[in-house]
Amino acid sequence: MTGTLVAVAGAPASAAACATNAYTRQYFANTGFSGSPKRTDCDTVIDENWGSKAPGVSGLGKDNFGVRWTVKRDFGSGGPFSFAASGQDGIRVYLDGTRKIDLWKNGSSTVSKTVNLTVPRGTHTLRVDYVNWTGAAAVKFAYTPRTGATVDKVAPLTPTGLSIARDAGSGRNFMRWTANKEMDLAGYRVYRRTPAQTSFGAPLATVTGTSFTDTTAGDTTHLYEIRAVDKSGNLSAGTADVSVTGNPVFLRQYFANTGFTGTPKRTDTDTAIDENWGSNAPAVTGVGKDNFGVRWQITRDFGSGGPFSFAASGQDGIRVYLDGTRKIDLWKNGSSTVSKTVNVTVPRGTHTLRVDYVNWTGAAAVKFAYTPRTDATVDKVAPLTPTGAKVVYDEATDSATLSWAPNKEMDLANYWVSRGQAAGGFGVTALTPKTSWTDTGLPRNGRPVRYYINVTDRAGNLSGSTAVLTVNTVDTVVPTTPSLSVSHLAGSTSSLTIGWGNLTRGEIETGGTVSVYRSTGDTLGDSPRLVGTVSKDSPKPSPYAYVDELPAFDGTTYTYGIRVTDAAGNTSPMSAPKTVTPDSVPPAPLTGLTATPRADGVLLSWDAPAESGLTYAATRVVRRPDGSTGYDSDGCADAADPKKLTALPNAMLCAGPADGETVTFLVTAIDPWGNRIAPELAPTVTTTELDNRPDDARGEDSGLLTVLNPDAVTRLGRLEWACSDPAACAGITEYRVERWNGATGTYEAVTTVATAPNRWYHVPVRLPLGETSFLRITGVLADGTPAAVVHHAAAKGDYV
Repeated sequence: MTGTLVAVAGAPASAAACATNAYTRQYFANTGFSGSPKRTDCDTVIDENWGSKAPGVSGLGKDNFGVRWTVKRDFGSGGPFSFAASGQDGIRVYLDGTRKIDLWKNGSSTVSKTVNLTVPRGTHTLRVDYVNWTGAAAVKFAYTPRTGATVDKVAPLTPTGLSIARDAGSGRNFMRWTANKEMDLAGYRVYRRTPAQTSFGAPLATVTGTSFTDTTAGDTTHLYEIRAVDKSGNLSAGTADVSVTGNPVFLRQYFANTGFTGTPKRTDTDTAIDENWGSNAPAVTGVGKDNFGVRWQITRDFGSGGPFSFAASGQDGIRVYLDGTRKIDLWKNGSSTVSKTVNVTVPRGTHTLRVDYVNWTGAAAVKFAYTPRTDATVDKVAPLTPTGAKVVYDEATDSATLSWAPNKEMDLANYWVSRGQAAGGFGVTALTPKTSWTDTGLPRNGRPVRYYINVTDRAGNLSGSTAVLTVNTVDTVVPTTPSLSVSHLAGSTSSLTIGWGNLTRGEIETGGTVSVYRSTGDTLGDSPRLVGTVSKDSPKPSPYAYVDELPAFDGTTYTYGIRVTDAAGNTSPMSAPKTVTPDSVPPAPLTGLTATPRADGVLLSWDAPAESGLTYAATRVVRRPDGSTGYDSDGCADAADPKKLTALPNAMLCAGPADGETVTFLVTAIDPWGNRIAPELAPTVTTTELDNRPDDARGEDSGLLTVLNPDAVTRLGRLEWACSDPAACAGITEYRVERWNGATGTYEAVTTVATAPNRWYHVPVRLPLGETSFLRITGVLADGTPAAVVHHAAAKGDYV
């Protein structure tokens, strides 16, 4: 049997242009395939039996000749194949230059061999070398895919080139795609769903060709995908979904008349309308060069719509319709090219364009294009907000891939991806024309990363933003080594407060824990005792501290350490140890206690004690009405506060008005474990305050007006008062608030407040540091006569 011969016997020995997947065949007048071949032609199969005769090629005898077949083809997804060779004399088979069959010897009988192998995906080259040394000559070779579910596990590749067009009049969706390359292909399965359905069900149809027409009713959008299936039942992945409202092509129909009546002679698709048949017919069976019509139509989603330009030209008649409304009408038989461009506004959403062309006689040509107008002065229509936005986080690669559905507008420029960290602001991170973007190098700190997407058109109009997409990153960051403090719990006899800094507090508030360890002695050791764990659900003082209740403060030495474990389970190193020796012995009484009157109170000072780490408490000694002794610490503050860089050492101010009173104070020292001597054992000092009162404040007030917040004026910076006898105060029309100026010996106005029935009054007052402010409130009648007065003195201590 001889394969199809493309080049005739007298053809030159140069390479022949062979059909796709046909062999190139070369005849050599030697068995080494050297020199120029005596003839080159094409062959569709390798199946020759020359017997004892020569091959019939000029220059070749019946002995000592060689024939080489070569084919380069796309095997698609590849898979298991069977290579079978037989003949007399020598046969060798190669795949991409690697020998797979070797029957290379001179013999008088037929030899054969079959090998099973896997052909990789893609394009590969097969070569078959045959030589006849002497005697009968014959050769046969075939390569065939091995099928069967137990043998072939390789699925076909996903079909490519899928396009869709709609005949709006008949409600038909016409699809076509590129043929797969696999040799064992059985056909294609067509799937359909609506946008509301999340997946495809059973196939709508199975076809062996590369096109399919589906009839649908109504305005429902349908999504389609195609999958290839081979003879072993392996199914490819599906194509990207297509719909007539996505990015369709034109449906094209050829008619053998100018009225578009009857059944079209051919229906196919077209990506653009640009034809020039001249005086020839369109090469469609049944359609001549005159009196024919071609109709193109396309139904698509224009997104937000906007300004468009429709441009048509050609010979003879051209009409353009938008949703059935004629926009261009060039409808007459002529011998010259006619053209027209119109500007239209396409509304938002899905619309149908139809172009009707007819040629009555003479030359035939037609061209049409619809393009968005993108000048910023013309296009004010923003794209629609992108839909279908989602994000997939890949912990292994520290990346987040965002994807979204493509917008339908034809004038899109770029999608904008904006990113924000935690609760902070957003910034544009990427501009891309694609519908996905991957953010790499995300931190592994457990903090959320947020995204949203906009799209802009070529006129610069920006869409709305998608909903925010959030990625919660994995947390592998070990918390910072915590700081540690140990102090006496105020008010307790034998409890310690184990404290830490704000970073550790933050870890607790976000779901972490603190483990508190304790050892007896001055080292923490390798195996300290876990005495407690603190979480955000623990009782107070969580999240600030942990309370360790000891049996007693008896001079035993303890060493503490803490570890922080965050919400993701990452644990910090142990803190630096803190060693303490709490006891119950109070500091000795202070010595050298003195009192110095000032304009803002009395400054107490004492000799530096031998013991370090002390704090101090001062109090006024007062005599109660029943004759017993009481203590009042209001206004007294430790001037040795380390936060005040200019603080006086071993001193304390007890702020109070400089109103000439004789006062007695005591001061006690407090050690870190809360120990202090009893007040009756503390030294005291007595002094007379400065008396800076104005003369009118030294007597008794009328009693009609009362300061309501005498103890809080300094703290609040506000003075409150009221009249105790509304009837007596009925004639008062306003209240004047004044402050005494000791330098000038006069009162200065602070503010004036109009009266109102049944109310109390308040005004803000600014109290200078280091002074006593003597304030006067006067109720004034309509004629300006004072009717009631109250005085108040308030000191604001300058504690340095």
